[in-house]
Parts: sequence; C-alpha cells; structure tokens
Amino acid sequence: MRRLMVWVVGSFAFSVGTVVVLIAMSGLLKDQRNSFLREFPPHPVMERDTLNLIYNSYYLAGGNGHTVYLANYTTPLQVLIADLRRLDTMRVHLKVKGIMDQKFWSVRVKVDSPNFYVYDGAVPRIYRGETGHWSAERYLYDSTYFLDFVPLDSERFAIRALGYPVKENVLGRILPDVPHLRMEKGLLEKQVDGMFCTDGMMHYADDTERLVYLYHYRNEFLVMDTSLRVQYRGHTLDTISRVKFTAAVLRSGAEEVFTLSSPPYLVNRLSEVSNGLLYVNSNLLAANENQGAFDAGSVIDVYDLQDGRYVLSFYLYHFDRSVRLSEFRVFGDYLVARYEDRLVIYELTSTLFKTRDGHG
Repeated sequence: MRRLMVWVVGSFAFSVGTVVVLIAMSGLLKDQRNSFLREFPPHPVMERDTLNLIYNSYYLAGGNGHTVYLANYTTPLQVLIADLRRLDTMRVHLKVKGIMDQKFWSVRVKVDSPNFYVYDGAVPRIYRGETGHWSAERYLYDSTYFLDFVPLDSERFAIRALGYPVKENVLGRILPDVPHLRMEKGLLEKQVDGMFCTDGMMHYADDTERLVYLYHYRNEFLVMDTSLRVQYRGHTLDTISRVKFTAAVLRSGAEEVFTLSSPPYLVNRLSEVSNGLLYVNSNLLAANENQGAFDAGSVIDVYDLQDGRYVLSFYLYHFDRSVRLSEFRVFGDYLVARYEDRLVIYELTSTLFKTRDGHG
C-alpha cells in the first residue's frame, strides 16, 4: 500500500508538470476576449514598500497585519520573518523533533499564528509547534496521504487527497477524535477525469469560519463550513462553466495514469481569502478590458463570500515591468505580493475591502 501511494503521488506530480508545460506552450487565453465585464474603481490598492528577498526560493507561509512569514523551498527548516512596518527581517531555525528520522519528498511550512506546521503529504507527516518557541512535534493522527493541507485550528485540518482505487480529487478532514479521517466524496464535481478537472486551490478564513475551494479550470468555487457542509456554490465572472481540455490515459501494466492531450484553459491562476472576501487572479480578458493593461499585470477579481457577489477588480502590475506575480496574500489592510525575489507591500485603501459578515 505504501509503495502504491508513493506511486500515486508521483504520478500526480508528473501529471501536474505536464499541465504546466501545456499552459506554457498554449497562449490561447490571453488572445481571446470574453463576454463578461469588470469594474475598476479608482486607486483601490496603493503600493507602499518593496523588500528584496535576495533569493527566489522563498514562498509566503503565513502572516498577520504586521508580520509576514516566508518559508524556503531549498532550506525548509528556516523561516524569514518580515516586519511590514519597519521592513526589517530576521531568520529563525525550526526545531522539529524526529524530522531527521524520515525521508521526505517535499517539506512545506504553514504559519497560522500562534501555531506553525511542517508537513509533507507524500510521506505523510505533520508536525505542529508554536511560533513563540519555533519547535514542533509530530501530530498523532497524520497517517493519511494528501495533496493540500489547511489548518482549521490547532487540532483539525482540511485536506485534498487523491482517492483510491479511483484516482480522483476528494476533500476531507483530519480530526483528533475517532474516526480521525473523514473524507467527503461528491463535493468536487467531476467533468472529465476527476483529477485535472477538479484541481483547485483551498483556503480557510478563520475570521468567517469558512473553507473555500476554487477550481483552476472552471468558473466555480465552493463555500463550506468547518464540517465541509456546502453553504453555496459561487461563480467567478467568466462563463467557462466546463473545463476545456482533453484527458488521455497512459497504462503501465494494471495501473492507469491520466494526462492531458490538449492544452488546458487555466481560468483561475492564484487566489486568497481574507476579511470575508475571495481574491482571484483570473487568467481571462474581459470585454471592457484594455489588452495592454491586462498584459502588463495580473488582474485580481474580488468576491463577497457572504453570497458570492462580485465586488471589484484591480491590477498588480509586473515588477520592473517584466516579473509576473508569483503569489499573494492578504493580511488585514495589507496585500503582500511576491515577484520571484521581491516582496511588494500594498495597502488596501478602498472601503469596499472592509471586513464582511460583522467579523473583524
């Protein structure tokens, strides 16, 4: 079983790599104007500061209204802490008990203050600790393989896993009480293969206690409570309700691996959830959008998670006119964006960004 699960995870990683190559080869989306409209209010986001990270191997691991935590792909047990106001930084080394006793595939770090987590879903292994001490121990109920991992609190986690024997994405929870694993089949709606067609991004907003899953290849997102009960299914601005690619099956003995035989239409590239809002970096050009502005930056569409209503759009322009947005997070009144080895801090100035649902 262990060898099979490692093979499944490895096959999924290979398939995802195929998707990335096909997207890079494609250019179809940016050449096609769509029928929906965007609203751009004046100056909703203002650039404040830029921090040189030196290396492009950092990624945003967490933060709050005054501090950002950046983990590193190449040195996974080091975290860079950046102060958003003073723009100074410090490094901490994570002390993880027993981590050298296990071989890992891809160690990742999430910081959800006052806790942090070191994990690898292909092993699987989850370590949990407190930011004040930066030391962690193994979480007892981490026996489930997973592809994505989101803390709901210090004891409960939402995961996306690859089902077995049917290799399809499925959402579930890891819990401290029996049964420790609770998978919820049927939440992600299959359109083609159940793996690529349901691929997406998962977020949890503790201010509104909502879990959000946004599909990559169609205009839909799920808003759920902490028990994974669907509150509603929302839609992004575009009209692509069905994925646009063709899946092929590669056979190796009795095993089957899905891959893509045509370039996919990537609809939603990046996303974030904060203050009762869903922020989506869309890959589609609107009917009323300027092609030059669209090509010069990354457009962010904002939705109210209370009912899925579209709120506004804005641009995060390429750094130095050439470096595209790598990822972004929203902490309080700040939007923090990484452009390879640069961290750019923006202030959310529009009243339309104010906290929803009475949380704050």
